[in-house]
Amino acid sequence: MRKILNGAWCAAKWVLAAGVVVAAVAYAGSSDYRDAVVTEMKNNGTYYSMLHEHPDWTERQMVEVYEAARR
Repeated sequence: MRKILNGAWCAAKWVLAAGVVVAAVAYAGSSDYRDAVVTEMKNNGTYYSMLHEHPDWTERQMVEVYEAARR
């Protein structure tokens, strides 16, 4: 019985570790995408005009509005 519990515990730890890795990769991917969009916005001047109009917005909010307007 103890071997079964040890095996289940080991499997649970690996599943948790894999979940953490997947979450980290997903976060890094979204962060890279947001950085790319912010760079594009800075290159075409949109970032600075939005920053002037809405100084309290975060970059994430600016990217969401910019993406919605592009579609």
